[in-house]
Amino acid sequence: MAEELIAEGTADFVAMARSFIADPDWGKKAMLGLEEDIRPCIRCLKCLEPGNGACSVNPRRIIPEPLFPHEPLGKKVKRVAVIGGGPAGMLAAVELERKGHQVDLYEQREQLGGRLGFSEYMKFKKDICRYQEYLIRQVSKRKIQIHLGQKATPERIAELQYDAVVVAAGAENFIPPILGTDQKKVMHSANVFGKEETLGERIVIIGGGSVGCELAFHLKDFGKKISLVEMSDRLLPGETSMESFYTQFYVTHEYHMKNKNMIQNHVSDQVKTYLGAKCAEITEEGAVIEMPDGTRIMLDADTVIMATGLRVDEEKIEAYKAVAPQVIFAGDCVKPGTILTATSQAYGASLQID
Repeated sequence: MAEELIAEGTADFVAMARSFIADPDWGKKAMLGLEEDIRPCIRCLKCLEPGNGACSVNPRRIIPEPLFPHEPLGKKVKRVAVIGGGPAGMLAAVELERKGHQVDLYEQREQLGGRLGFSEYMKFKKDICRYQEYLIRQVSKRKIQIHLGQKATPERIAELQYDAVVVAAGAENFIPPILGTDQKKVMHSANVFGKEETLGERIVIIGGGSVGCELAFHLKDFGKKISLVEMSDRLLPGETSMESFYTQFYVTHEYHMKNKNMIQNHVSDQVKTYLGAKCAEITEEGAVIEMPDGTRIMLDADTVIMATGLRVDEEKIEAYKAVAPQVIFAGDCVKPGTILTATSQAYGASLQID
């Protein structure tokens, strides 16, 4: 696009900011025709947050350059297993291979991407989808042995006698112990994508954090009538980022990809929000919620979606701790987090394996 603008005479030069934060070598790679290797900015705005300056996709952003050598260190080549093909696992595998180690990457599903896969279905997550594609390309281009559809159990990994193991096995979907969650109409938010048309017209989403709000925003495109239930007195409790402001705005307003003027986005009545409310029970009719004053309301629903987060399987993680001389954990299996935490932990893991 930049070349087209200059060629057409629309611009004399094109300047970028966040693109060079995500990948300081953007210009060099473009000049050499290595567009596929440019690390894309996901426009999360973390780099613009006061006192932060971190980049979700470029972990080198927050630590001085001398601490992060790019080239192989010339020490012993190690056999390393990376467990999990999500963002943390893929980045760790790429960085370890870059350092000259022999890397096996295990993913129990038949495709890489992990929880980034949701971005393929949400029109406003195209930047994250591009980042997922970038990571998959980088893994595929390098001398990394990729094992898809293989569950790397602790017993199997121990038998193979690796020098080091990076566990990026993710976390489990969490559904709280609410009466009625065993019904077919109840599903976790992670399992919605690709099934939107089958959910029925009336949707209740339990959980008004970033996942619940973005899901409500997403389901509006399918003409759903949505009830969004949050225990706190505000949506996205604890979130103060610029991104959270836009998320809240578009939950209650129309969204058009080509309309950048928020003033022109009219209020939408597709999502009704219940704050300070908790889900007491799920019945055949829908979800019973309890309001702050103790009154109970029945919300009719064809489907109840639990946007209630992830939980680390401590027993599963404990089993990996002695499978190799050096075992490092990264990503959601440490604590469910963001792309930023997955990236920084994965890069840190690669630094620890000399």
